Amino acid sequence: MPKDKPLIYVTLGTVQIFRSLDFFNTVIKALKDEPYQVVMGIGHGVDLSEFSDAPGNFRIKQFVPHAKILPQASAVIHHGGLGIAQDSIYHGLPSVVVPISQDHYESARRCSAAGVSITIPYSRLNPERLRITVRKVLSDKTIQESTKNLQAVFLNTNAGTTGATLLEKLAETKAPVYRTNTE
Repeated sequence: MPKDKPLIYVTLGTVQIFRSLDFFNTVIKALKDEPYQVVMGIGHGVDLSEFSDAPGNFRIKQFVPHAKILPQASAVIHHGGLGIAQDSIYHGLPSVVVPISQDHYESARRCSAAGVSITIPYSRLNPERLRITVRKVLSDKTIQESTKNLQAVFLNTNAGTTGATLLEKLAETKAPVYRTNTE
């Protein structure tokens, strides 16, 4: 993929199929003439043939591994699922969150409150609003700084090791395990 343009990753996660075709078509209309490379992971609920006439700056796949795409990305457009919200922060990526259902609204609210994203309610999503919002998350210094600051917090928590240690203690003691201030 070209390295000379910002890469925008777009996903609705692995189980979101509600309104997905409309969502992805709105993304295409919004970003087709923008100076970005766009990678969309559409899941298995939408047929790839729906996008046979996608613009040249789009790469559309049914599945895109976060571990492969996020290190290359400049920003993410997502639905507010906890996995992609956390992965975006972990990789220091600002995002546009378009909550559609379930707990996505709460995740979107928290990401916006942390200053790492801008939320567009699905009912207010249109190509122009999305295009303007993507431009903003890519250029706004406050959003960029907030994202990097929260990324540092994520990285400093050492969550994987801490979680594994707590699980090992639980398995050993078979009793509730509480974190200490040193863990």
